[in-house]
This record gives sequence, C-alpha cells and structure tokens, in this order.
Amino acid sequence: MKLPVLEREVLLTFLLALGLVSVNFWLQGRVGINFSDEGFLWYGAAQTVAGQVPVRDFQSYDPGRYYWIDLWSPVFGTGLVGVRLAVAVFHLGGVFLGLLVVRQVVSSWWGRGIVGILLIAWMFPYYKIFESTIAIAAVYVGVCLLECPSRRRHFLAGVFVGGATFFGRNLGLYSFLAGVLLIAFSHLRIQREAALSRLGAWGLGIGVGSLPLLLMALVLPGFAQAFLESVLWLVQLGATNLPLPVPWPWSGRHQNYVAGDRLAFLMVEVGFVVVPLFFLIAGYLLVRYPLVDRQRQSVLVASACVGVWYLQHAFSRADLAHLAQSLPPFLLGVVALPTFVGARENSWLNRLLFGGLVVLTIGPVYLASSFVRVCYLTPCVPYEVQGERLWIRPAERDLIERLRRIVLERVQPAEGIFIAPHWPTVYRVLQRPSPTWQIYFLFPERLDRQEAIIADLQKNNVRWVILGDVTLDRREDLRFRHTHSFVWLFLMRNFTPVEITGLPSGYQLLRKKD
Repeated sequence: MKLPVLEREVLLTFLLALGLVSVNFWLQGRVGINFSDEGFLWYGAAQTVAGQVPVRDFQSYDPGRYYWIDLWSPVFGTGLVGVRLAVAVFHLGGVFLGLLVVRQVVSSWWGRGIVGILLIAWMFPYYKIFESTIAIAAVYVGVCLLECPSRRRHFLAGVFVGGATFFGRNLGLYSFLAGVLLIAFSHLRIQREAALSRLGAWGLGIGVGSLPLLLMALVLPGFAQAFLESVLWLVQLGATNLPLPVPWPWSGRHQNYVAGDRLAFLMVEVGFVVVPLFFLIAGYLLVRYPLVDRQRQSVLVASACVGVWYLQHAFSRADLAHLAQSLPPFLLGVVALPTFVGARENSWLNRLLFGGLVVLTIGPVYLASSFVRVCYLTPCVPYEVQGERLWIRPAERDLIERLRRIVLERVQPAEGIFIAPHWPTVYRVLQRPSPTWQIYFLFPERLDRQEAIIADLQKNNVRWVILGDVTLDRREDLRFRHTHSFVWLFLMRNFTPVEITGLPSGYQLLRKKD
C-alpha cells in the first residue's frame, strides 16, 4: 500500500531525525562525565524513580524533566547512560519538529539534513536539551498557529505553554510571551475576526496544559508550598543564573589562547552580536514586508517571535552553553529568511546564510562537543559506573576511584555523607542519598535555610563530609565559606580534617568529632 505524499514525507522526516540523533548519541552519548549540572539532573531523576517528589523532597529543576526520565526508566534504567538515553528521546522530538518546520522552506533533503546537523551541533549540553527542544517546539507551534489561526490551534498553542511550564518556569514564560506576539501578529496581519474567542481558547489551553503542575499542587502534600517558596526565593535572589560579562568580540578576553581556541571563542563572541542583530532585522521585516506566501513566510515569523525571548536566557549567563540553548529559533529563522523575502533556494543569499551558519557552528562544536574535546583532543579511558561503560578522562576515573575507596574503607552504611558545594554527581556514583534537601550550593543563602541544612545534617547522622573551598567564576564571594557561612562554621566546629591524598586542590575530607 502506497502512503500519501504528505504522510510519506513526514515519515521520511522522522527517519532522518532518528538517524541524526542516533549517530550523535553513538558518537558521544557515553563520553565524559559532568560532576555538577548533569549530576543535578541525574540525582533528581533517580530520586524521582524511587518515589520522591521534585522541588518538595530535593532541590531540582521543574518536575517535567524528571517525570520524563521516570517514564523511560523501565526501558533505560537510572544510570547516567540511561538518563542520557531518555533525554535523547526528547532530543529526537525536538529535531523532528525542527525538520518539520524546515521542510516548509527547504525542499532538498540534503539541505534538510544539513539543517538537522546544525541543530544537533548546537543542542548541548546533553542535560540541557530540554531548553533547546522546547524552543524548537515553540517555533513549530507558532508556525501551525500562523498557518491556520483557528480557535482549535489557539487552544493547542495554549496547551503547549502550560506544558512548557512543567519543564521549566522560564520556558513557560518565554512560550507565553511568544504566544502573545504570535497572536498579535496574526490579529494585525492575518485575521481580525473572532479575536476574543481565539484569545479565550488560548487561555483555556494554558489552563489545560498547566494541569500536571496544578494536580501536583493539589494532590501532593507540601508541594504547593515548596513550589511557591522556590519562586519567592528566585524573586528575592533577583536572578535565575549567576551572571557573566558578555564576551563581545572586541573585549579581547581570549587573545592569549592558542590559535585554535582563540578562533573558536571568536565564533562564540560573534554569536552574541549576530543573534540579537538578526532578531532586530527579522522584526523590521515582519513589520514592513508583505505576506504573499503565509505558509512559507510563517517560519521566520514564528522563529522571531520565539527567539527574541530566549535572548534573556542567552544573556542571563553569557557563556557558550546558554547561547547554545537559546539558538535553535535563530537557526530556523536564518534558514527561513531568504524564503520570507522571496529569494530562490539556490540564490546567493541562501548560500551565504547557510555558509555563515556552518562557519558559526565550527567553533562551538570544537569547544563543546564531547566527542571532539574529550575523546579526540584528550585521551579517554573506559570506565564502568553502575554497570554502564563510559569513556572519561583519566583524572576523572582516578577521582571516582579515590572517592569510592574513601567510602568503602571509612563510611559505614548507617552513616551519612555530605558533599558540597558542586558535586551532586558524586552522590549517584557512590549510590548514596544526599542528607540535605539542597544538593548544589551556588548562591548566597538565607540564615533560615542554612539552619535547615544543619538540622538535616544532624538528623541524618552525617559523620563524613567532602567539602570544597573553591571559587566559581573566579569570584571569592562564591566560595562555600561565604555563600553558606553559617553551615561552614558548623562544619569547622564539629568536624575535623582527615589527612588524605587524591582529592583535587581545595577539597578535603572531614570526619565528625567524637
């Protein structure tokens, strides 16, 4: 039986996405280990599978990403590779939706394949693929809304906003603001009739999409209060990330690096200029350029309406990782720009923009790809963590071995061990629970929250501590002794250092005084 042309094309698009994501995982899905941010996801995923509730029972991202991994845990398990595989399935959804968007403006399968490779190249780090995937999905939803701005599609767009919030409050906010722009554009440039009913359908959809979060608040004791406290904590903090100065190309921050690294960082610096500049140009085109082919021109409109809000994420901590998480709408928009202005696919403008994207991508791939940086440029060794084989640096293997020996030789099963400030991965490697709700210590903490940490240390019979007195972003004020000074004082008074070798500089092992 022959498939209809549209269904056949969608199937082939899915197979292309599956092939690209599979090759990407085969190349780097088992390479490297991150002791900080990836452990924040890995630890929480394992705790969720064990029956604990994100936000309420342990410090976490928003719940959606943990329940996604929980959904796939019967298939992939809760080891590090299993978590990466579950995230890869989410990754597949993002690449597939991205290619569905691209097929509106690129007819060649070779061209679609190149765009797919570019998307994958920028979708890192692995544990943050939720951000870039939801950004791509938002563009897809926007394209669908502009193609046919019916009440049904407004409702579904609202459902997406609520669903995005389940995976990240900031992602929900970006999706909401993108929806406002898309609905306004649709009203002003496409269809003015029944505006209130379509807006009402969108609002109803947001409510329906928010049901998972609302049900958790209603059904799970203590979750609503914990969620509200986490929101208030962010408001009091006044930031969602530790800020970094923007690496403008003229700042000269990397001029002392070797030539290859200097050129790669230059591409990143150029990205922080080119991306906002592109959205300015896109905004001008959206206002001034006529809509003559809505189906194809909707790609640039949706990309601009989504991507402009992700600039906040990119600049909130202006480094390569946050730029990468924010970039997919920019990539899709650049690919769609020639079509928006009526240029042919083989035009000089199309080739120039495609070539520019490829050049812009080379530096980040060199700097951030696990396969390139960890496997090619640095010798790796095979090492098993919870029965899964990884390829990691010898120094990482030696550190894990040392930590395992410390626990095996010194820590009794009934004794708790506390690890601070930036190694939540170690809890999973050692298969030990954190004795405290907080597992990642970045920001200056209020006294009452520090008192809660101390109470947890006492309640959970913590007799051993692996403690780092290290800076973050070269900032002295972000040492644990300053961000959690009350906890630091408690540890210094009640624990004594143990002479031991093999820990990185600035780290020490502490044992509780008898």
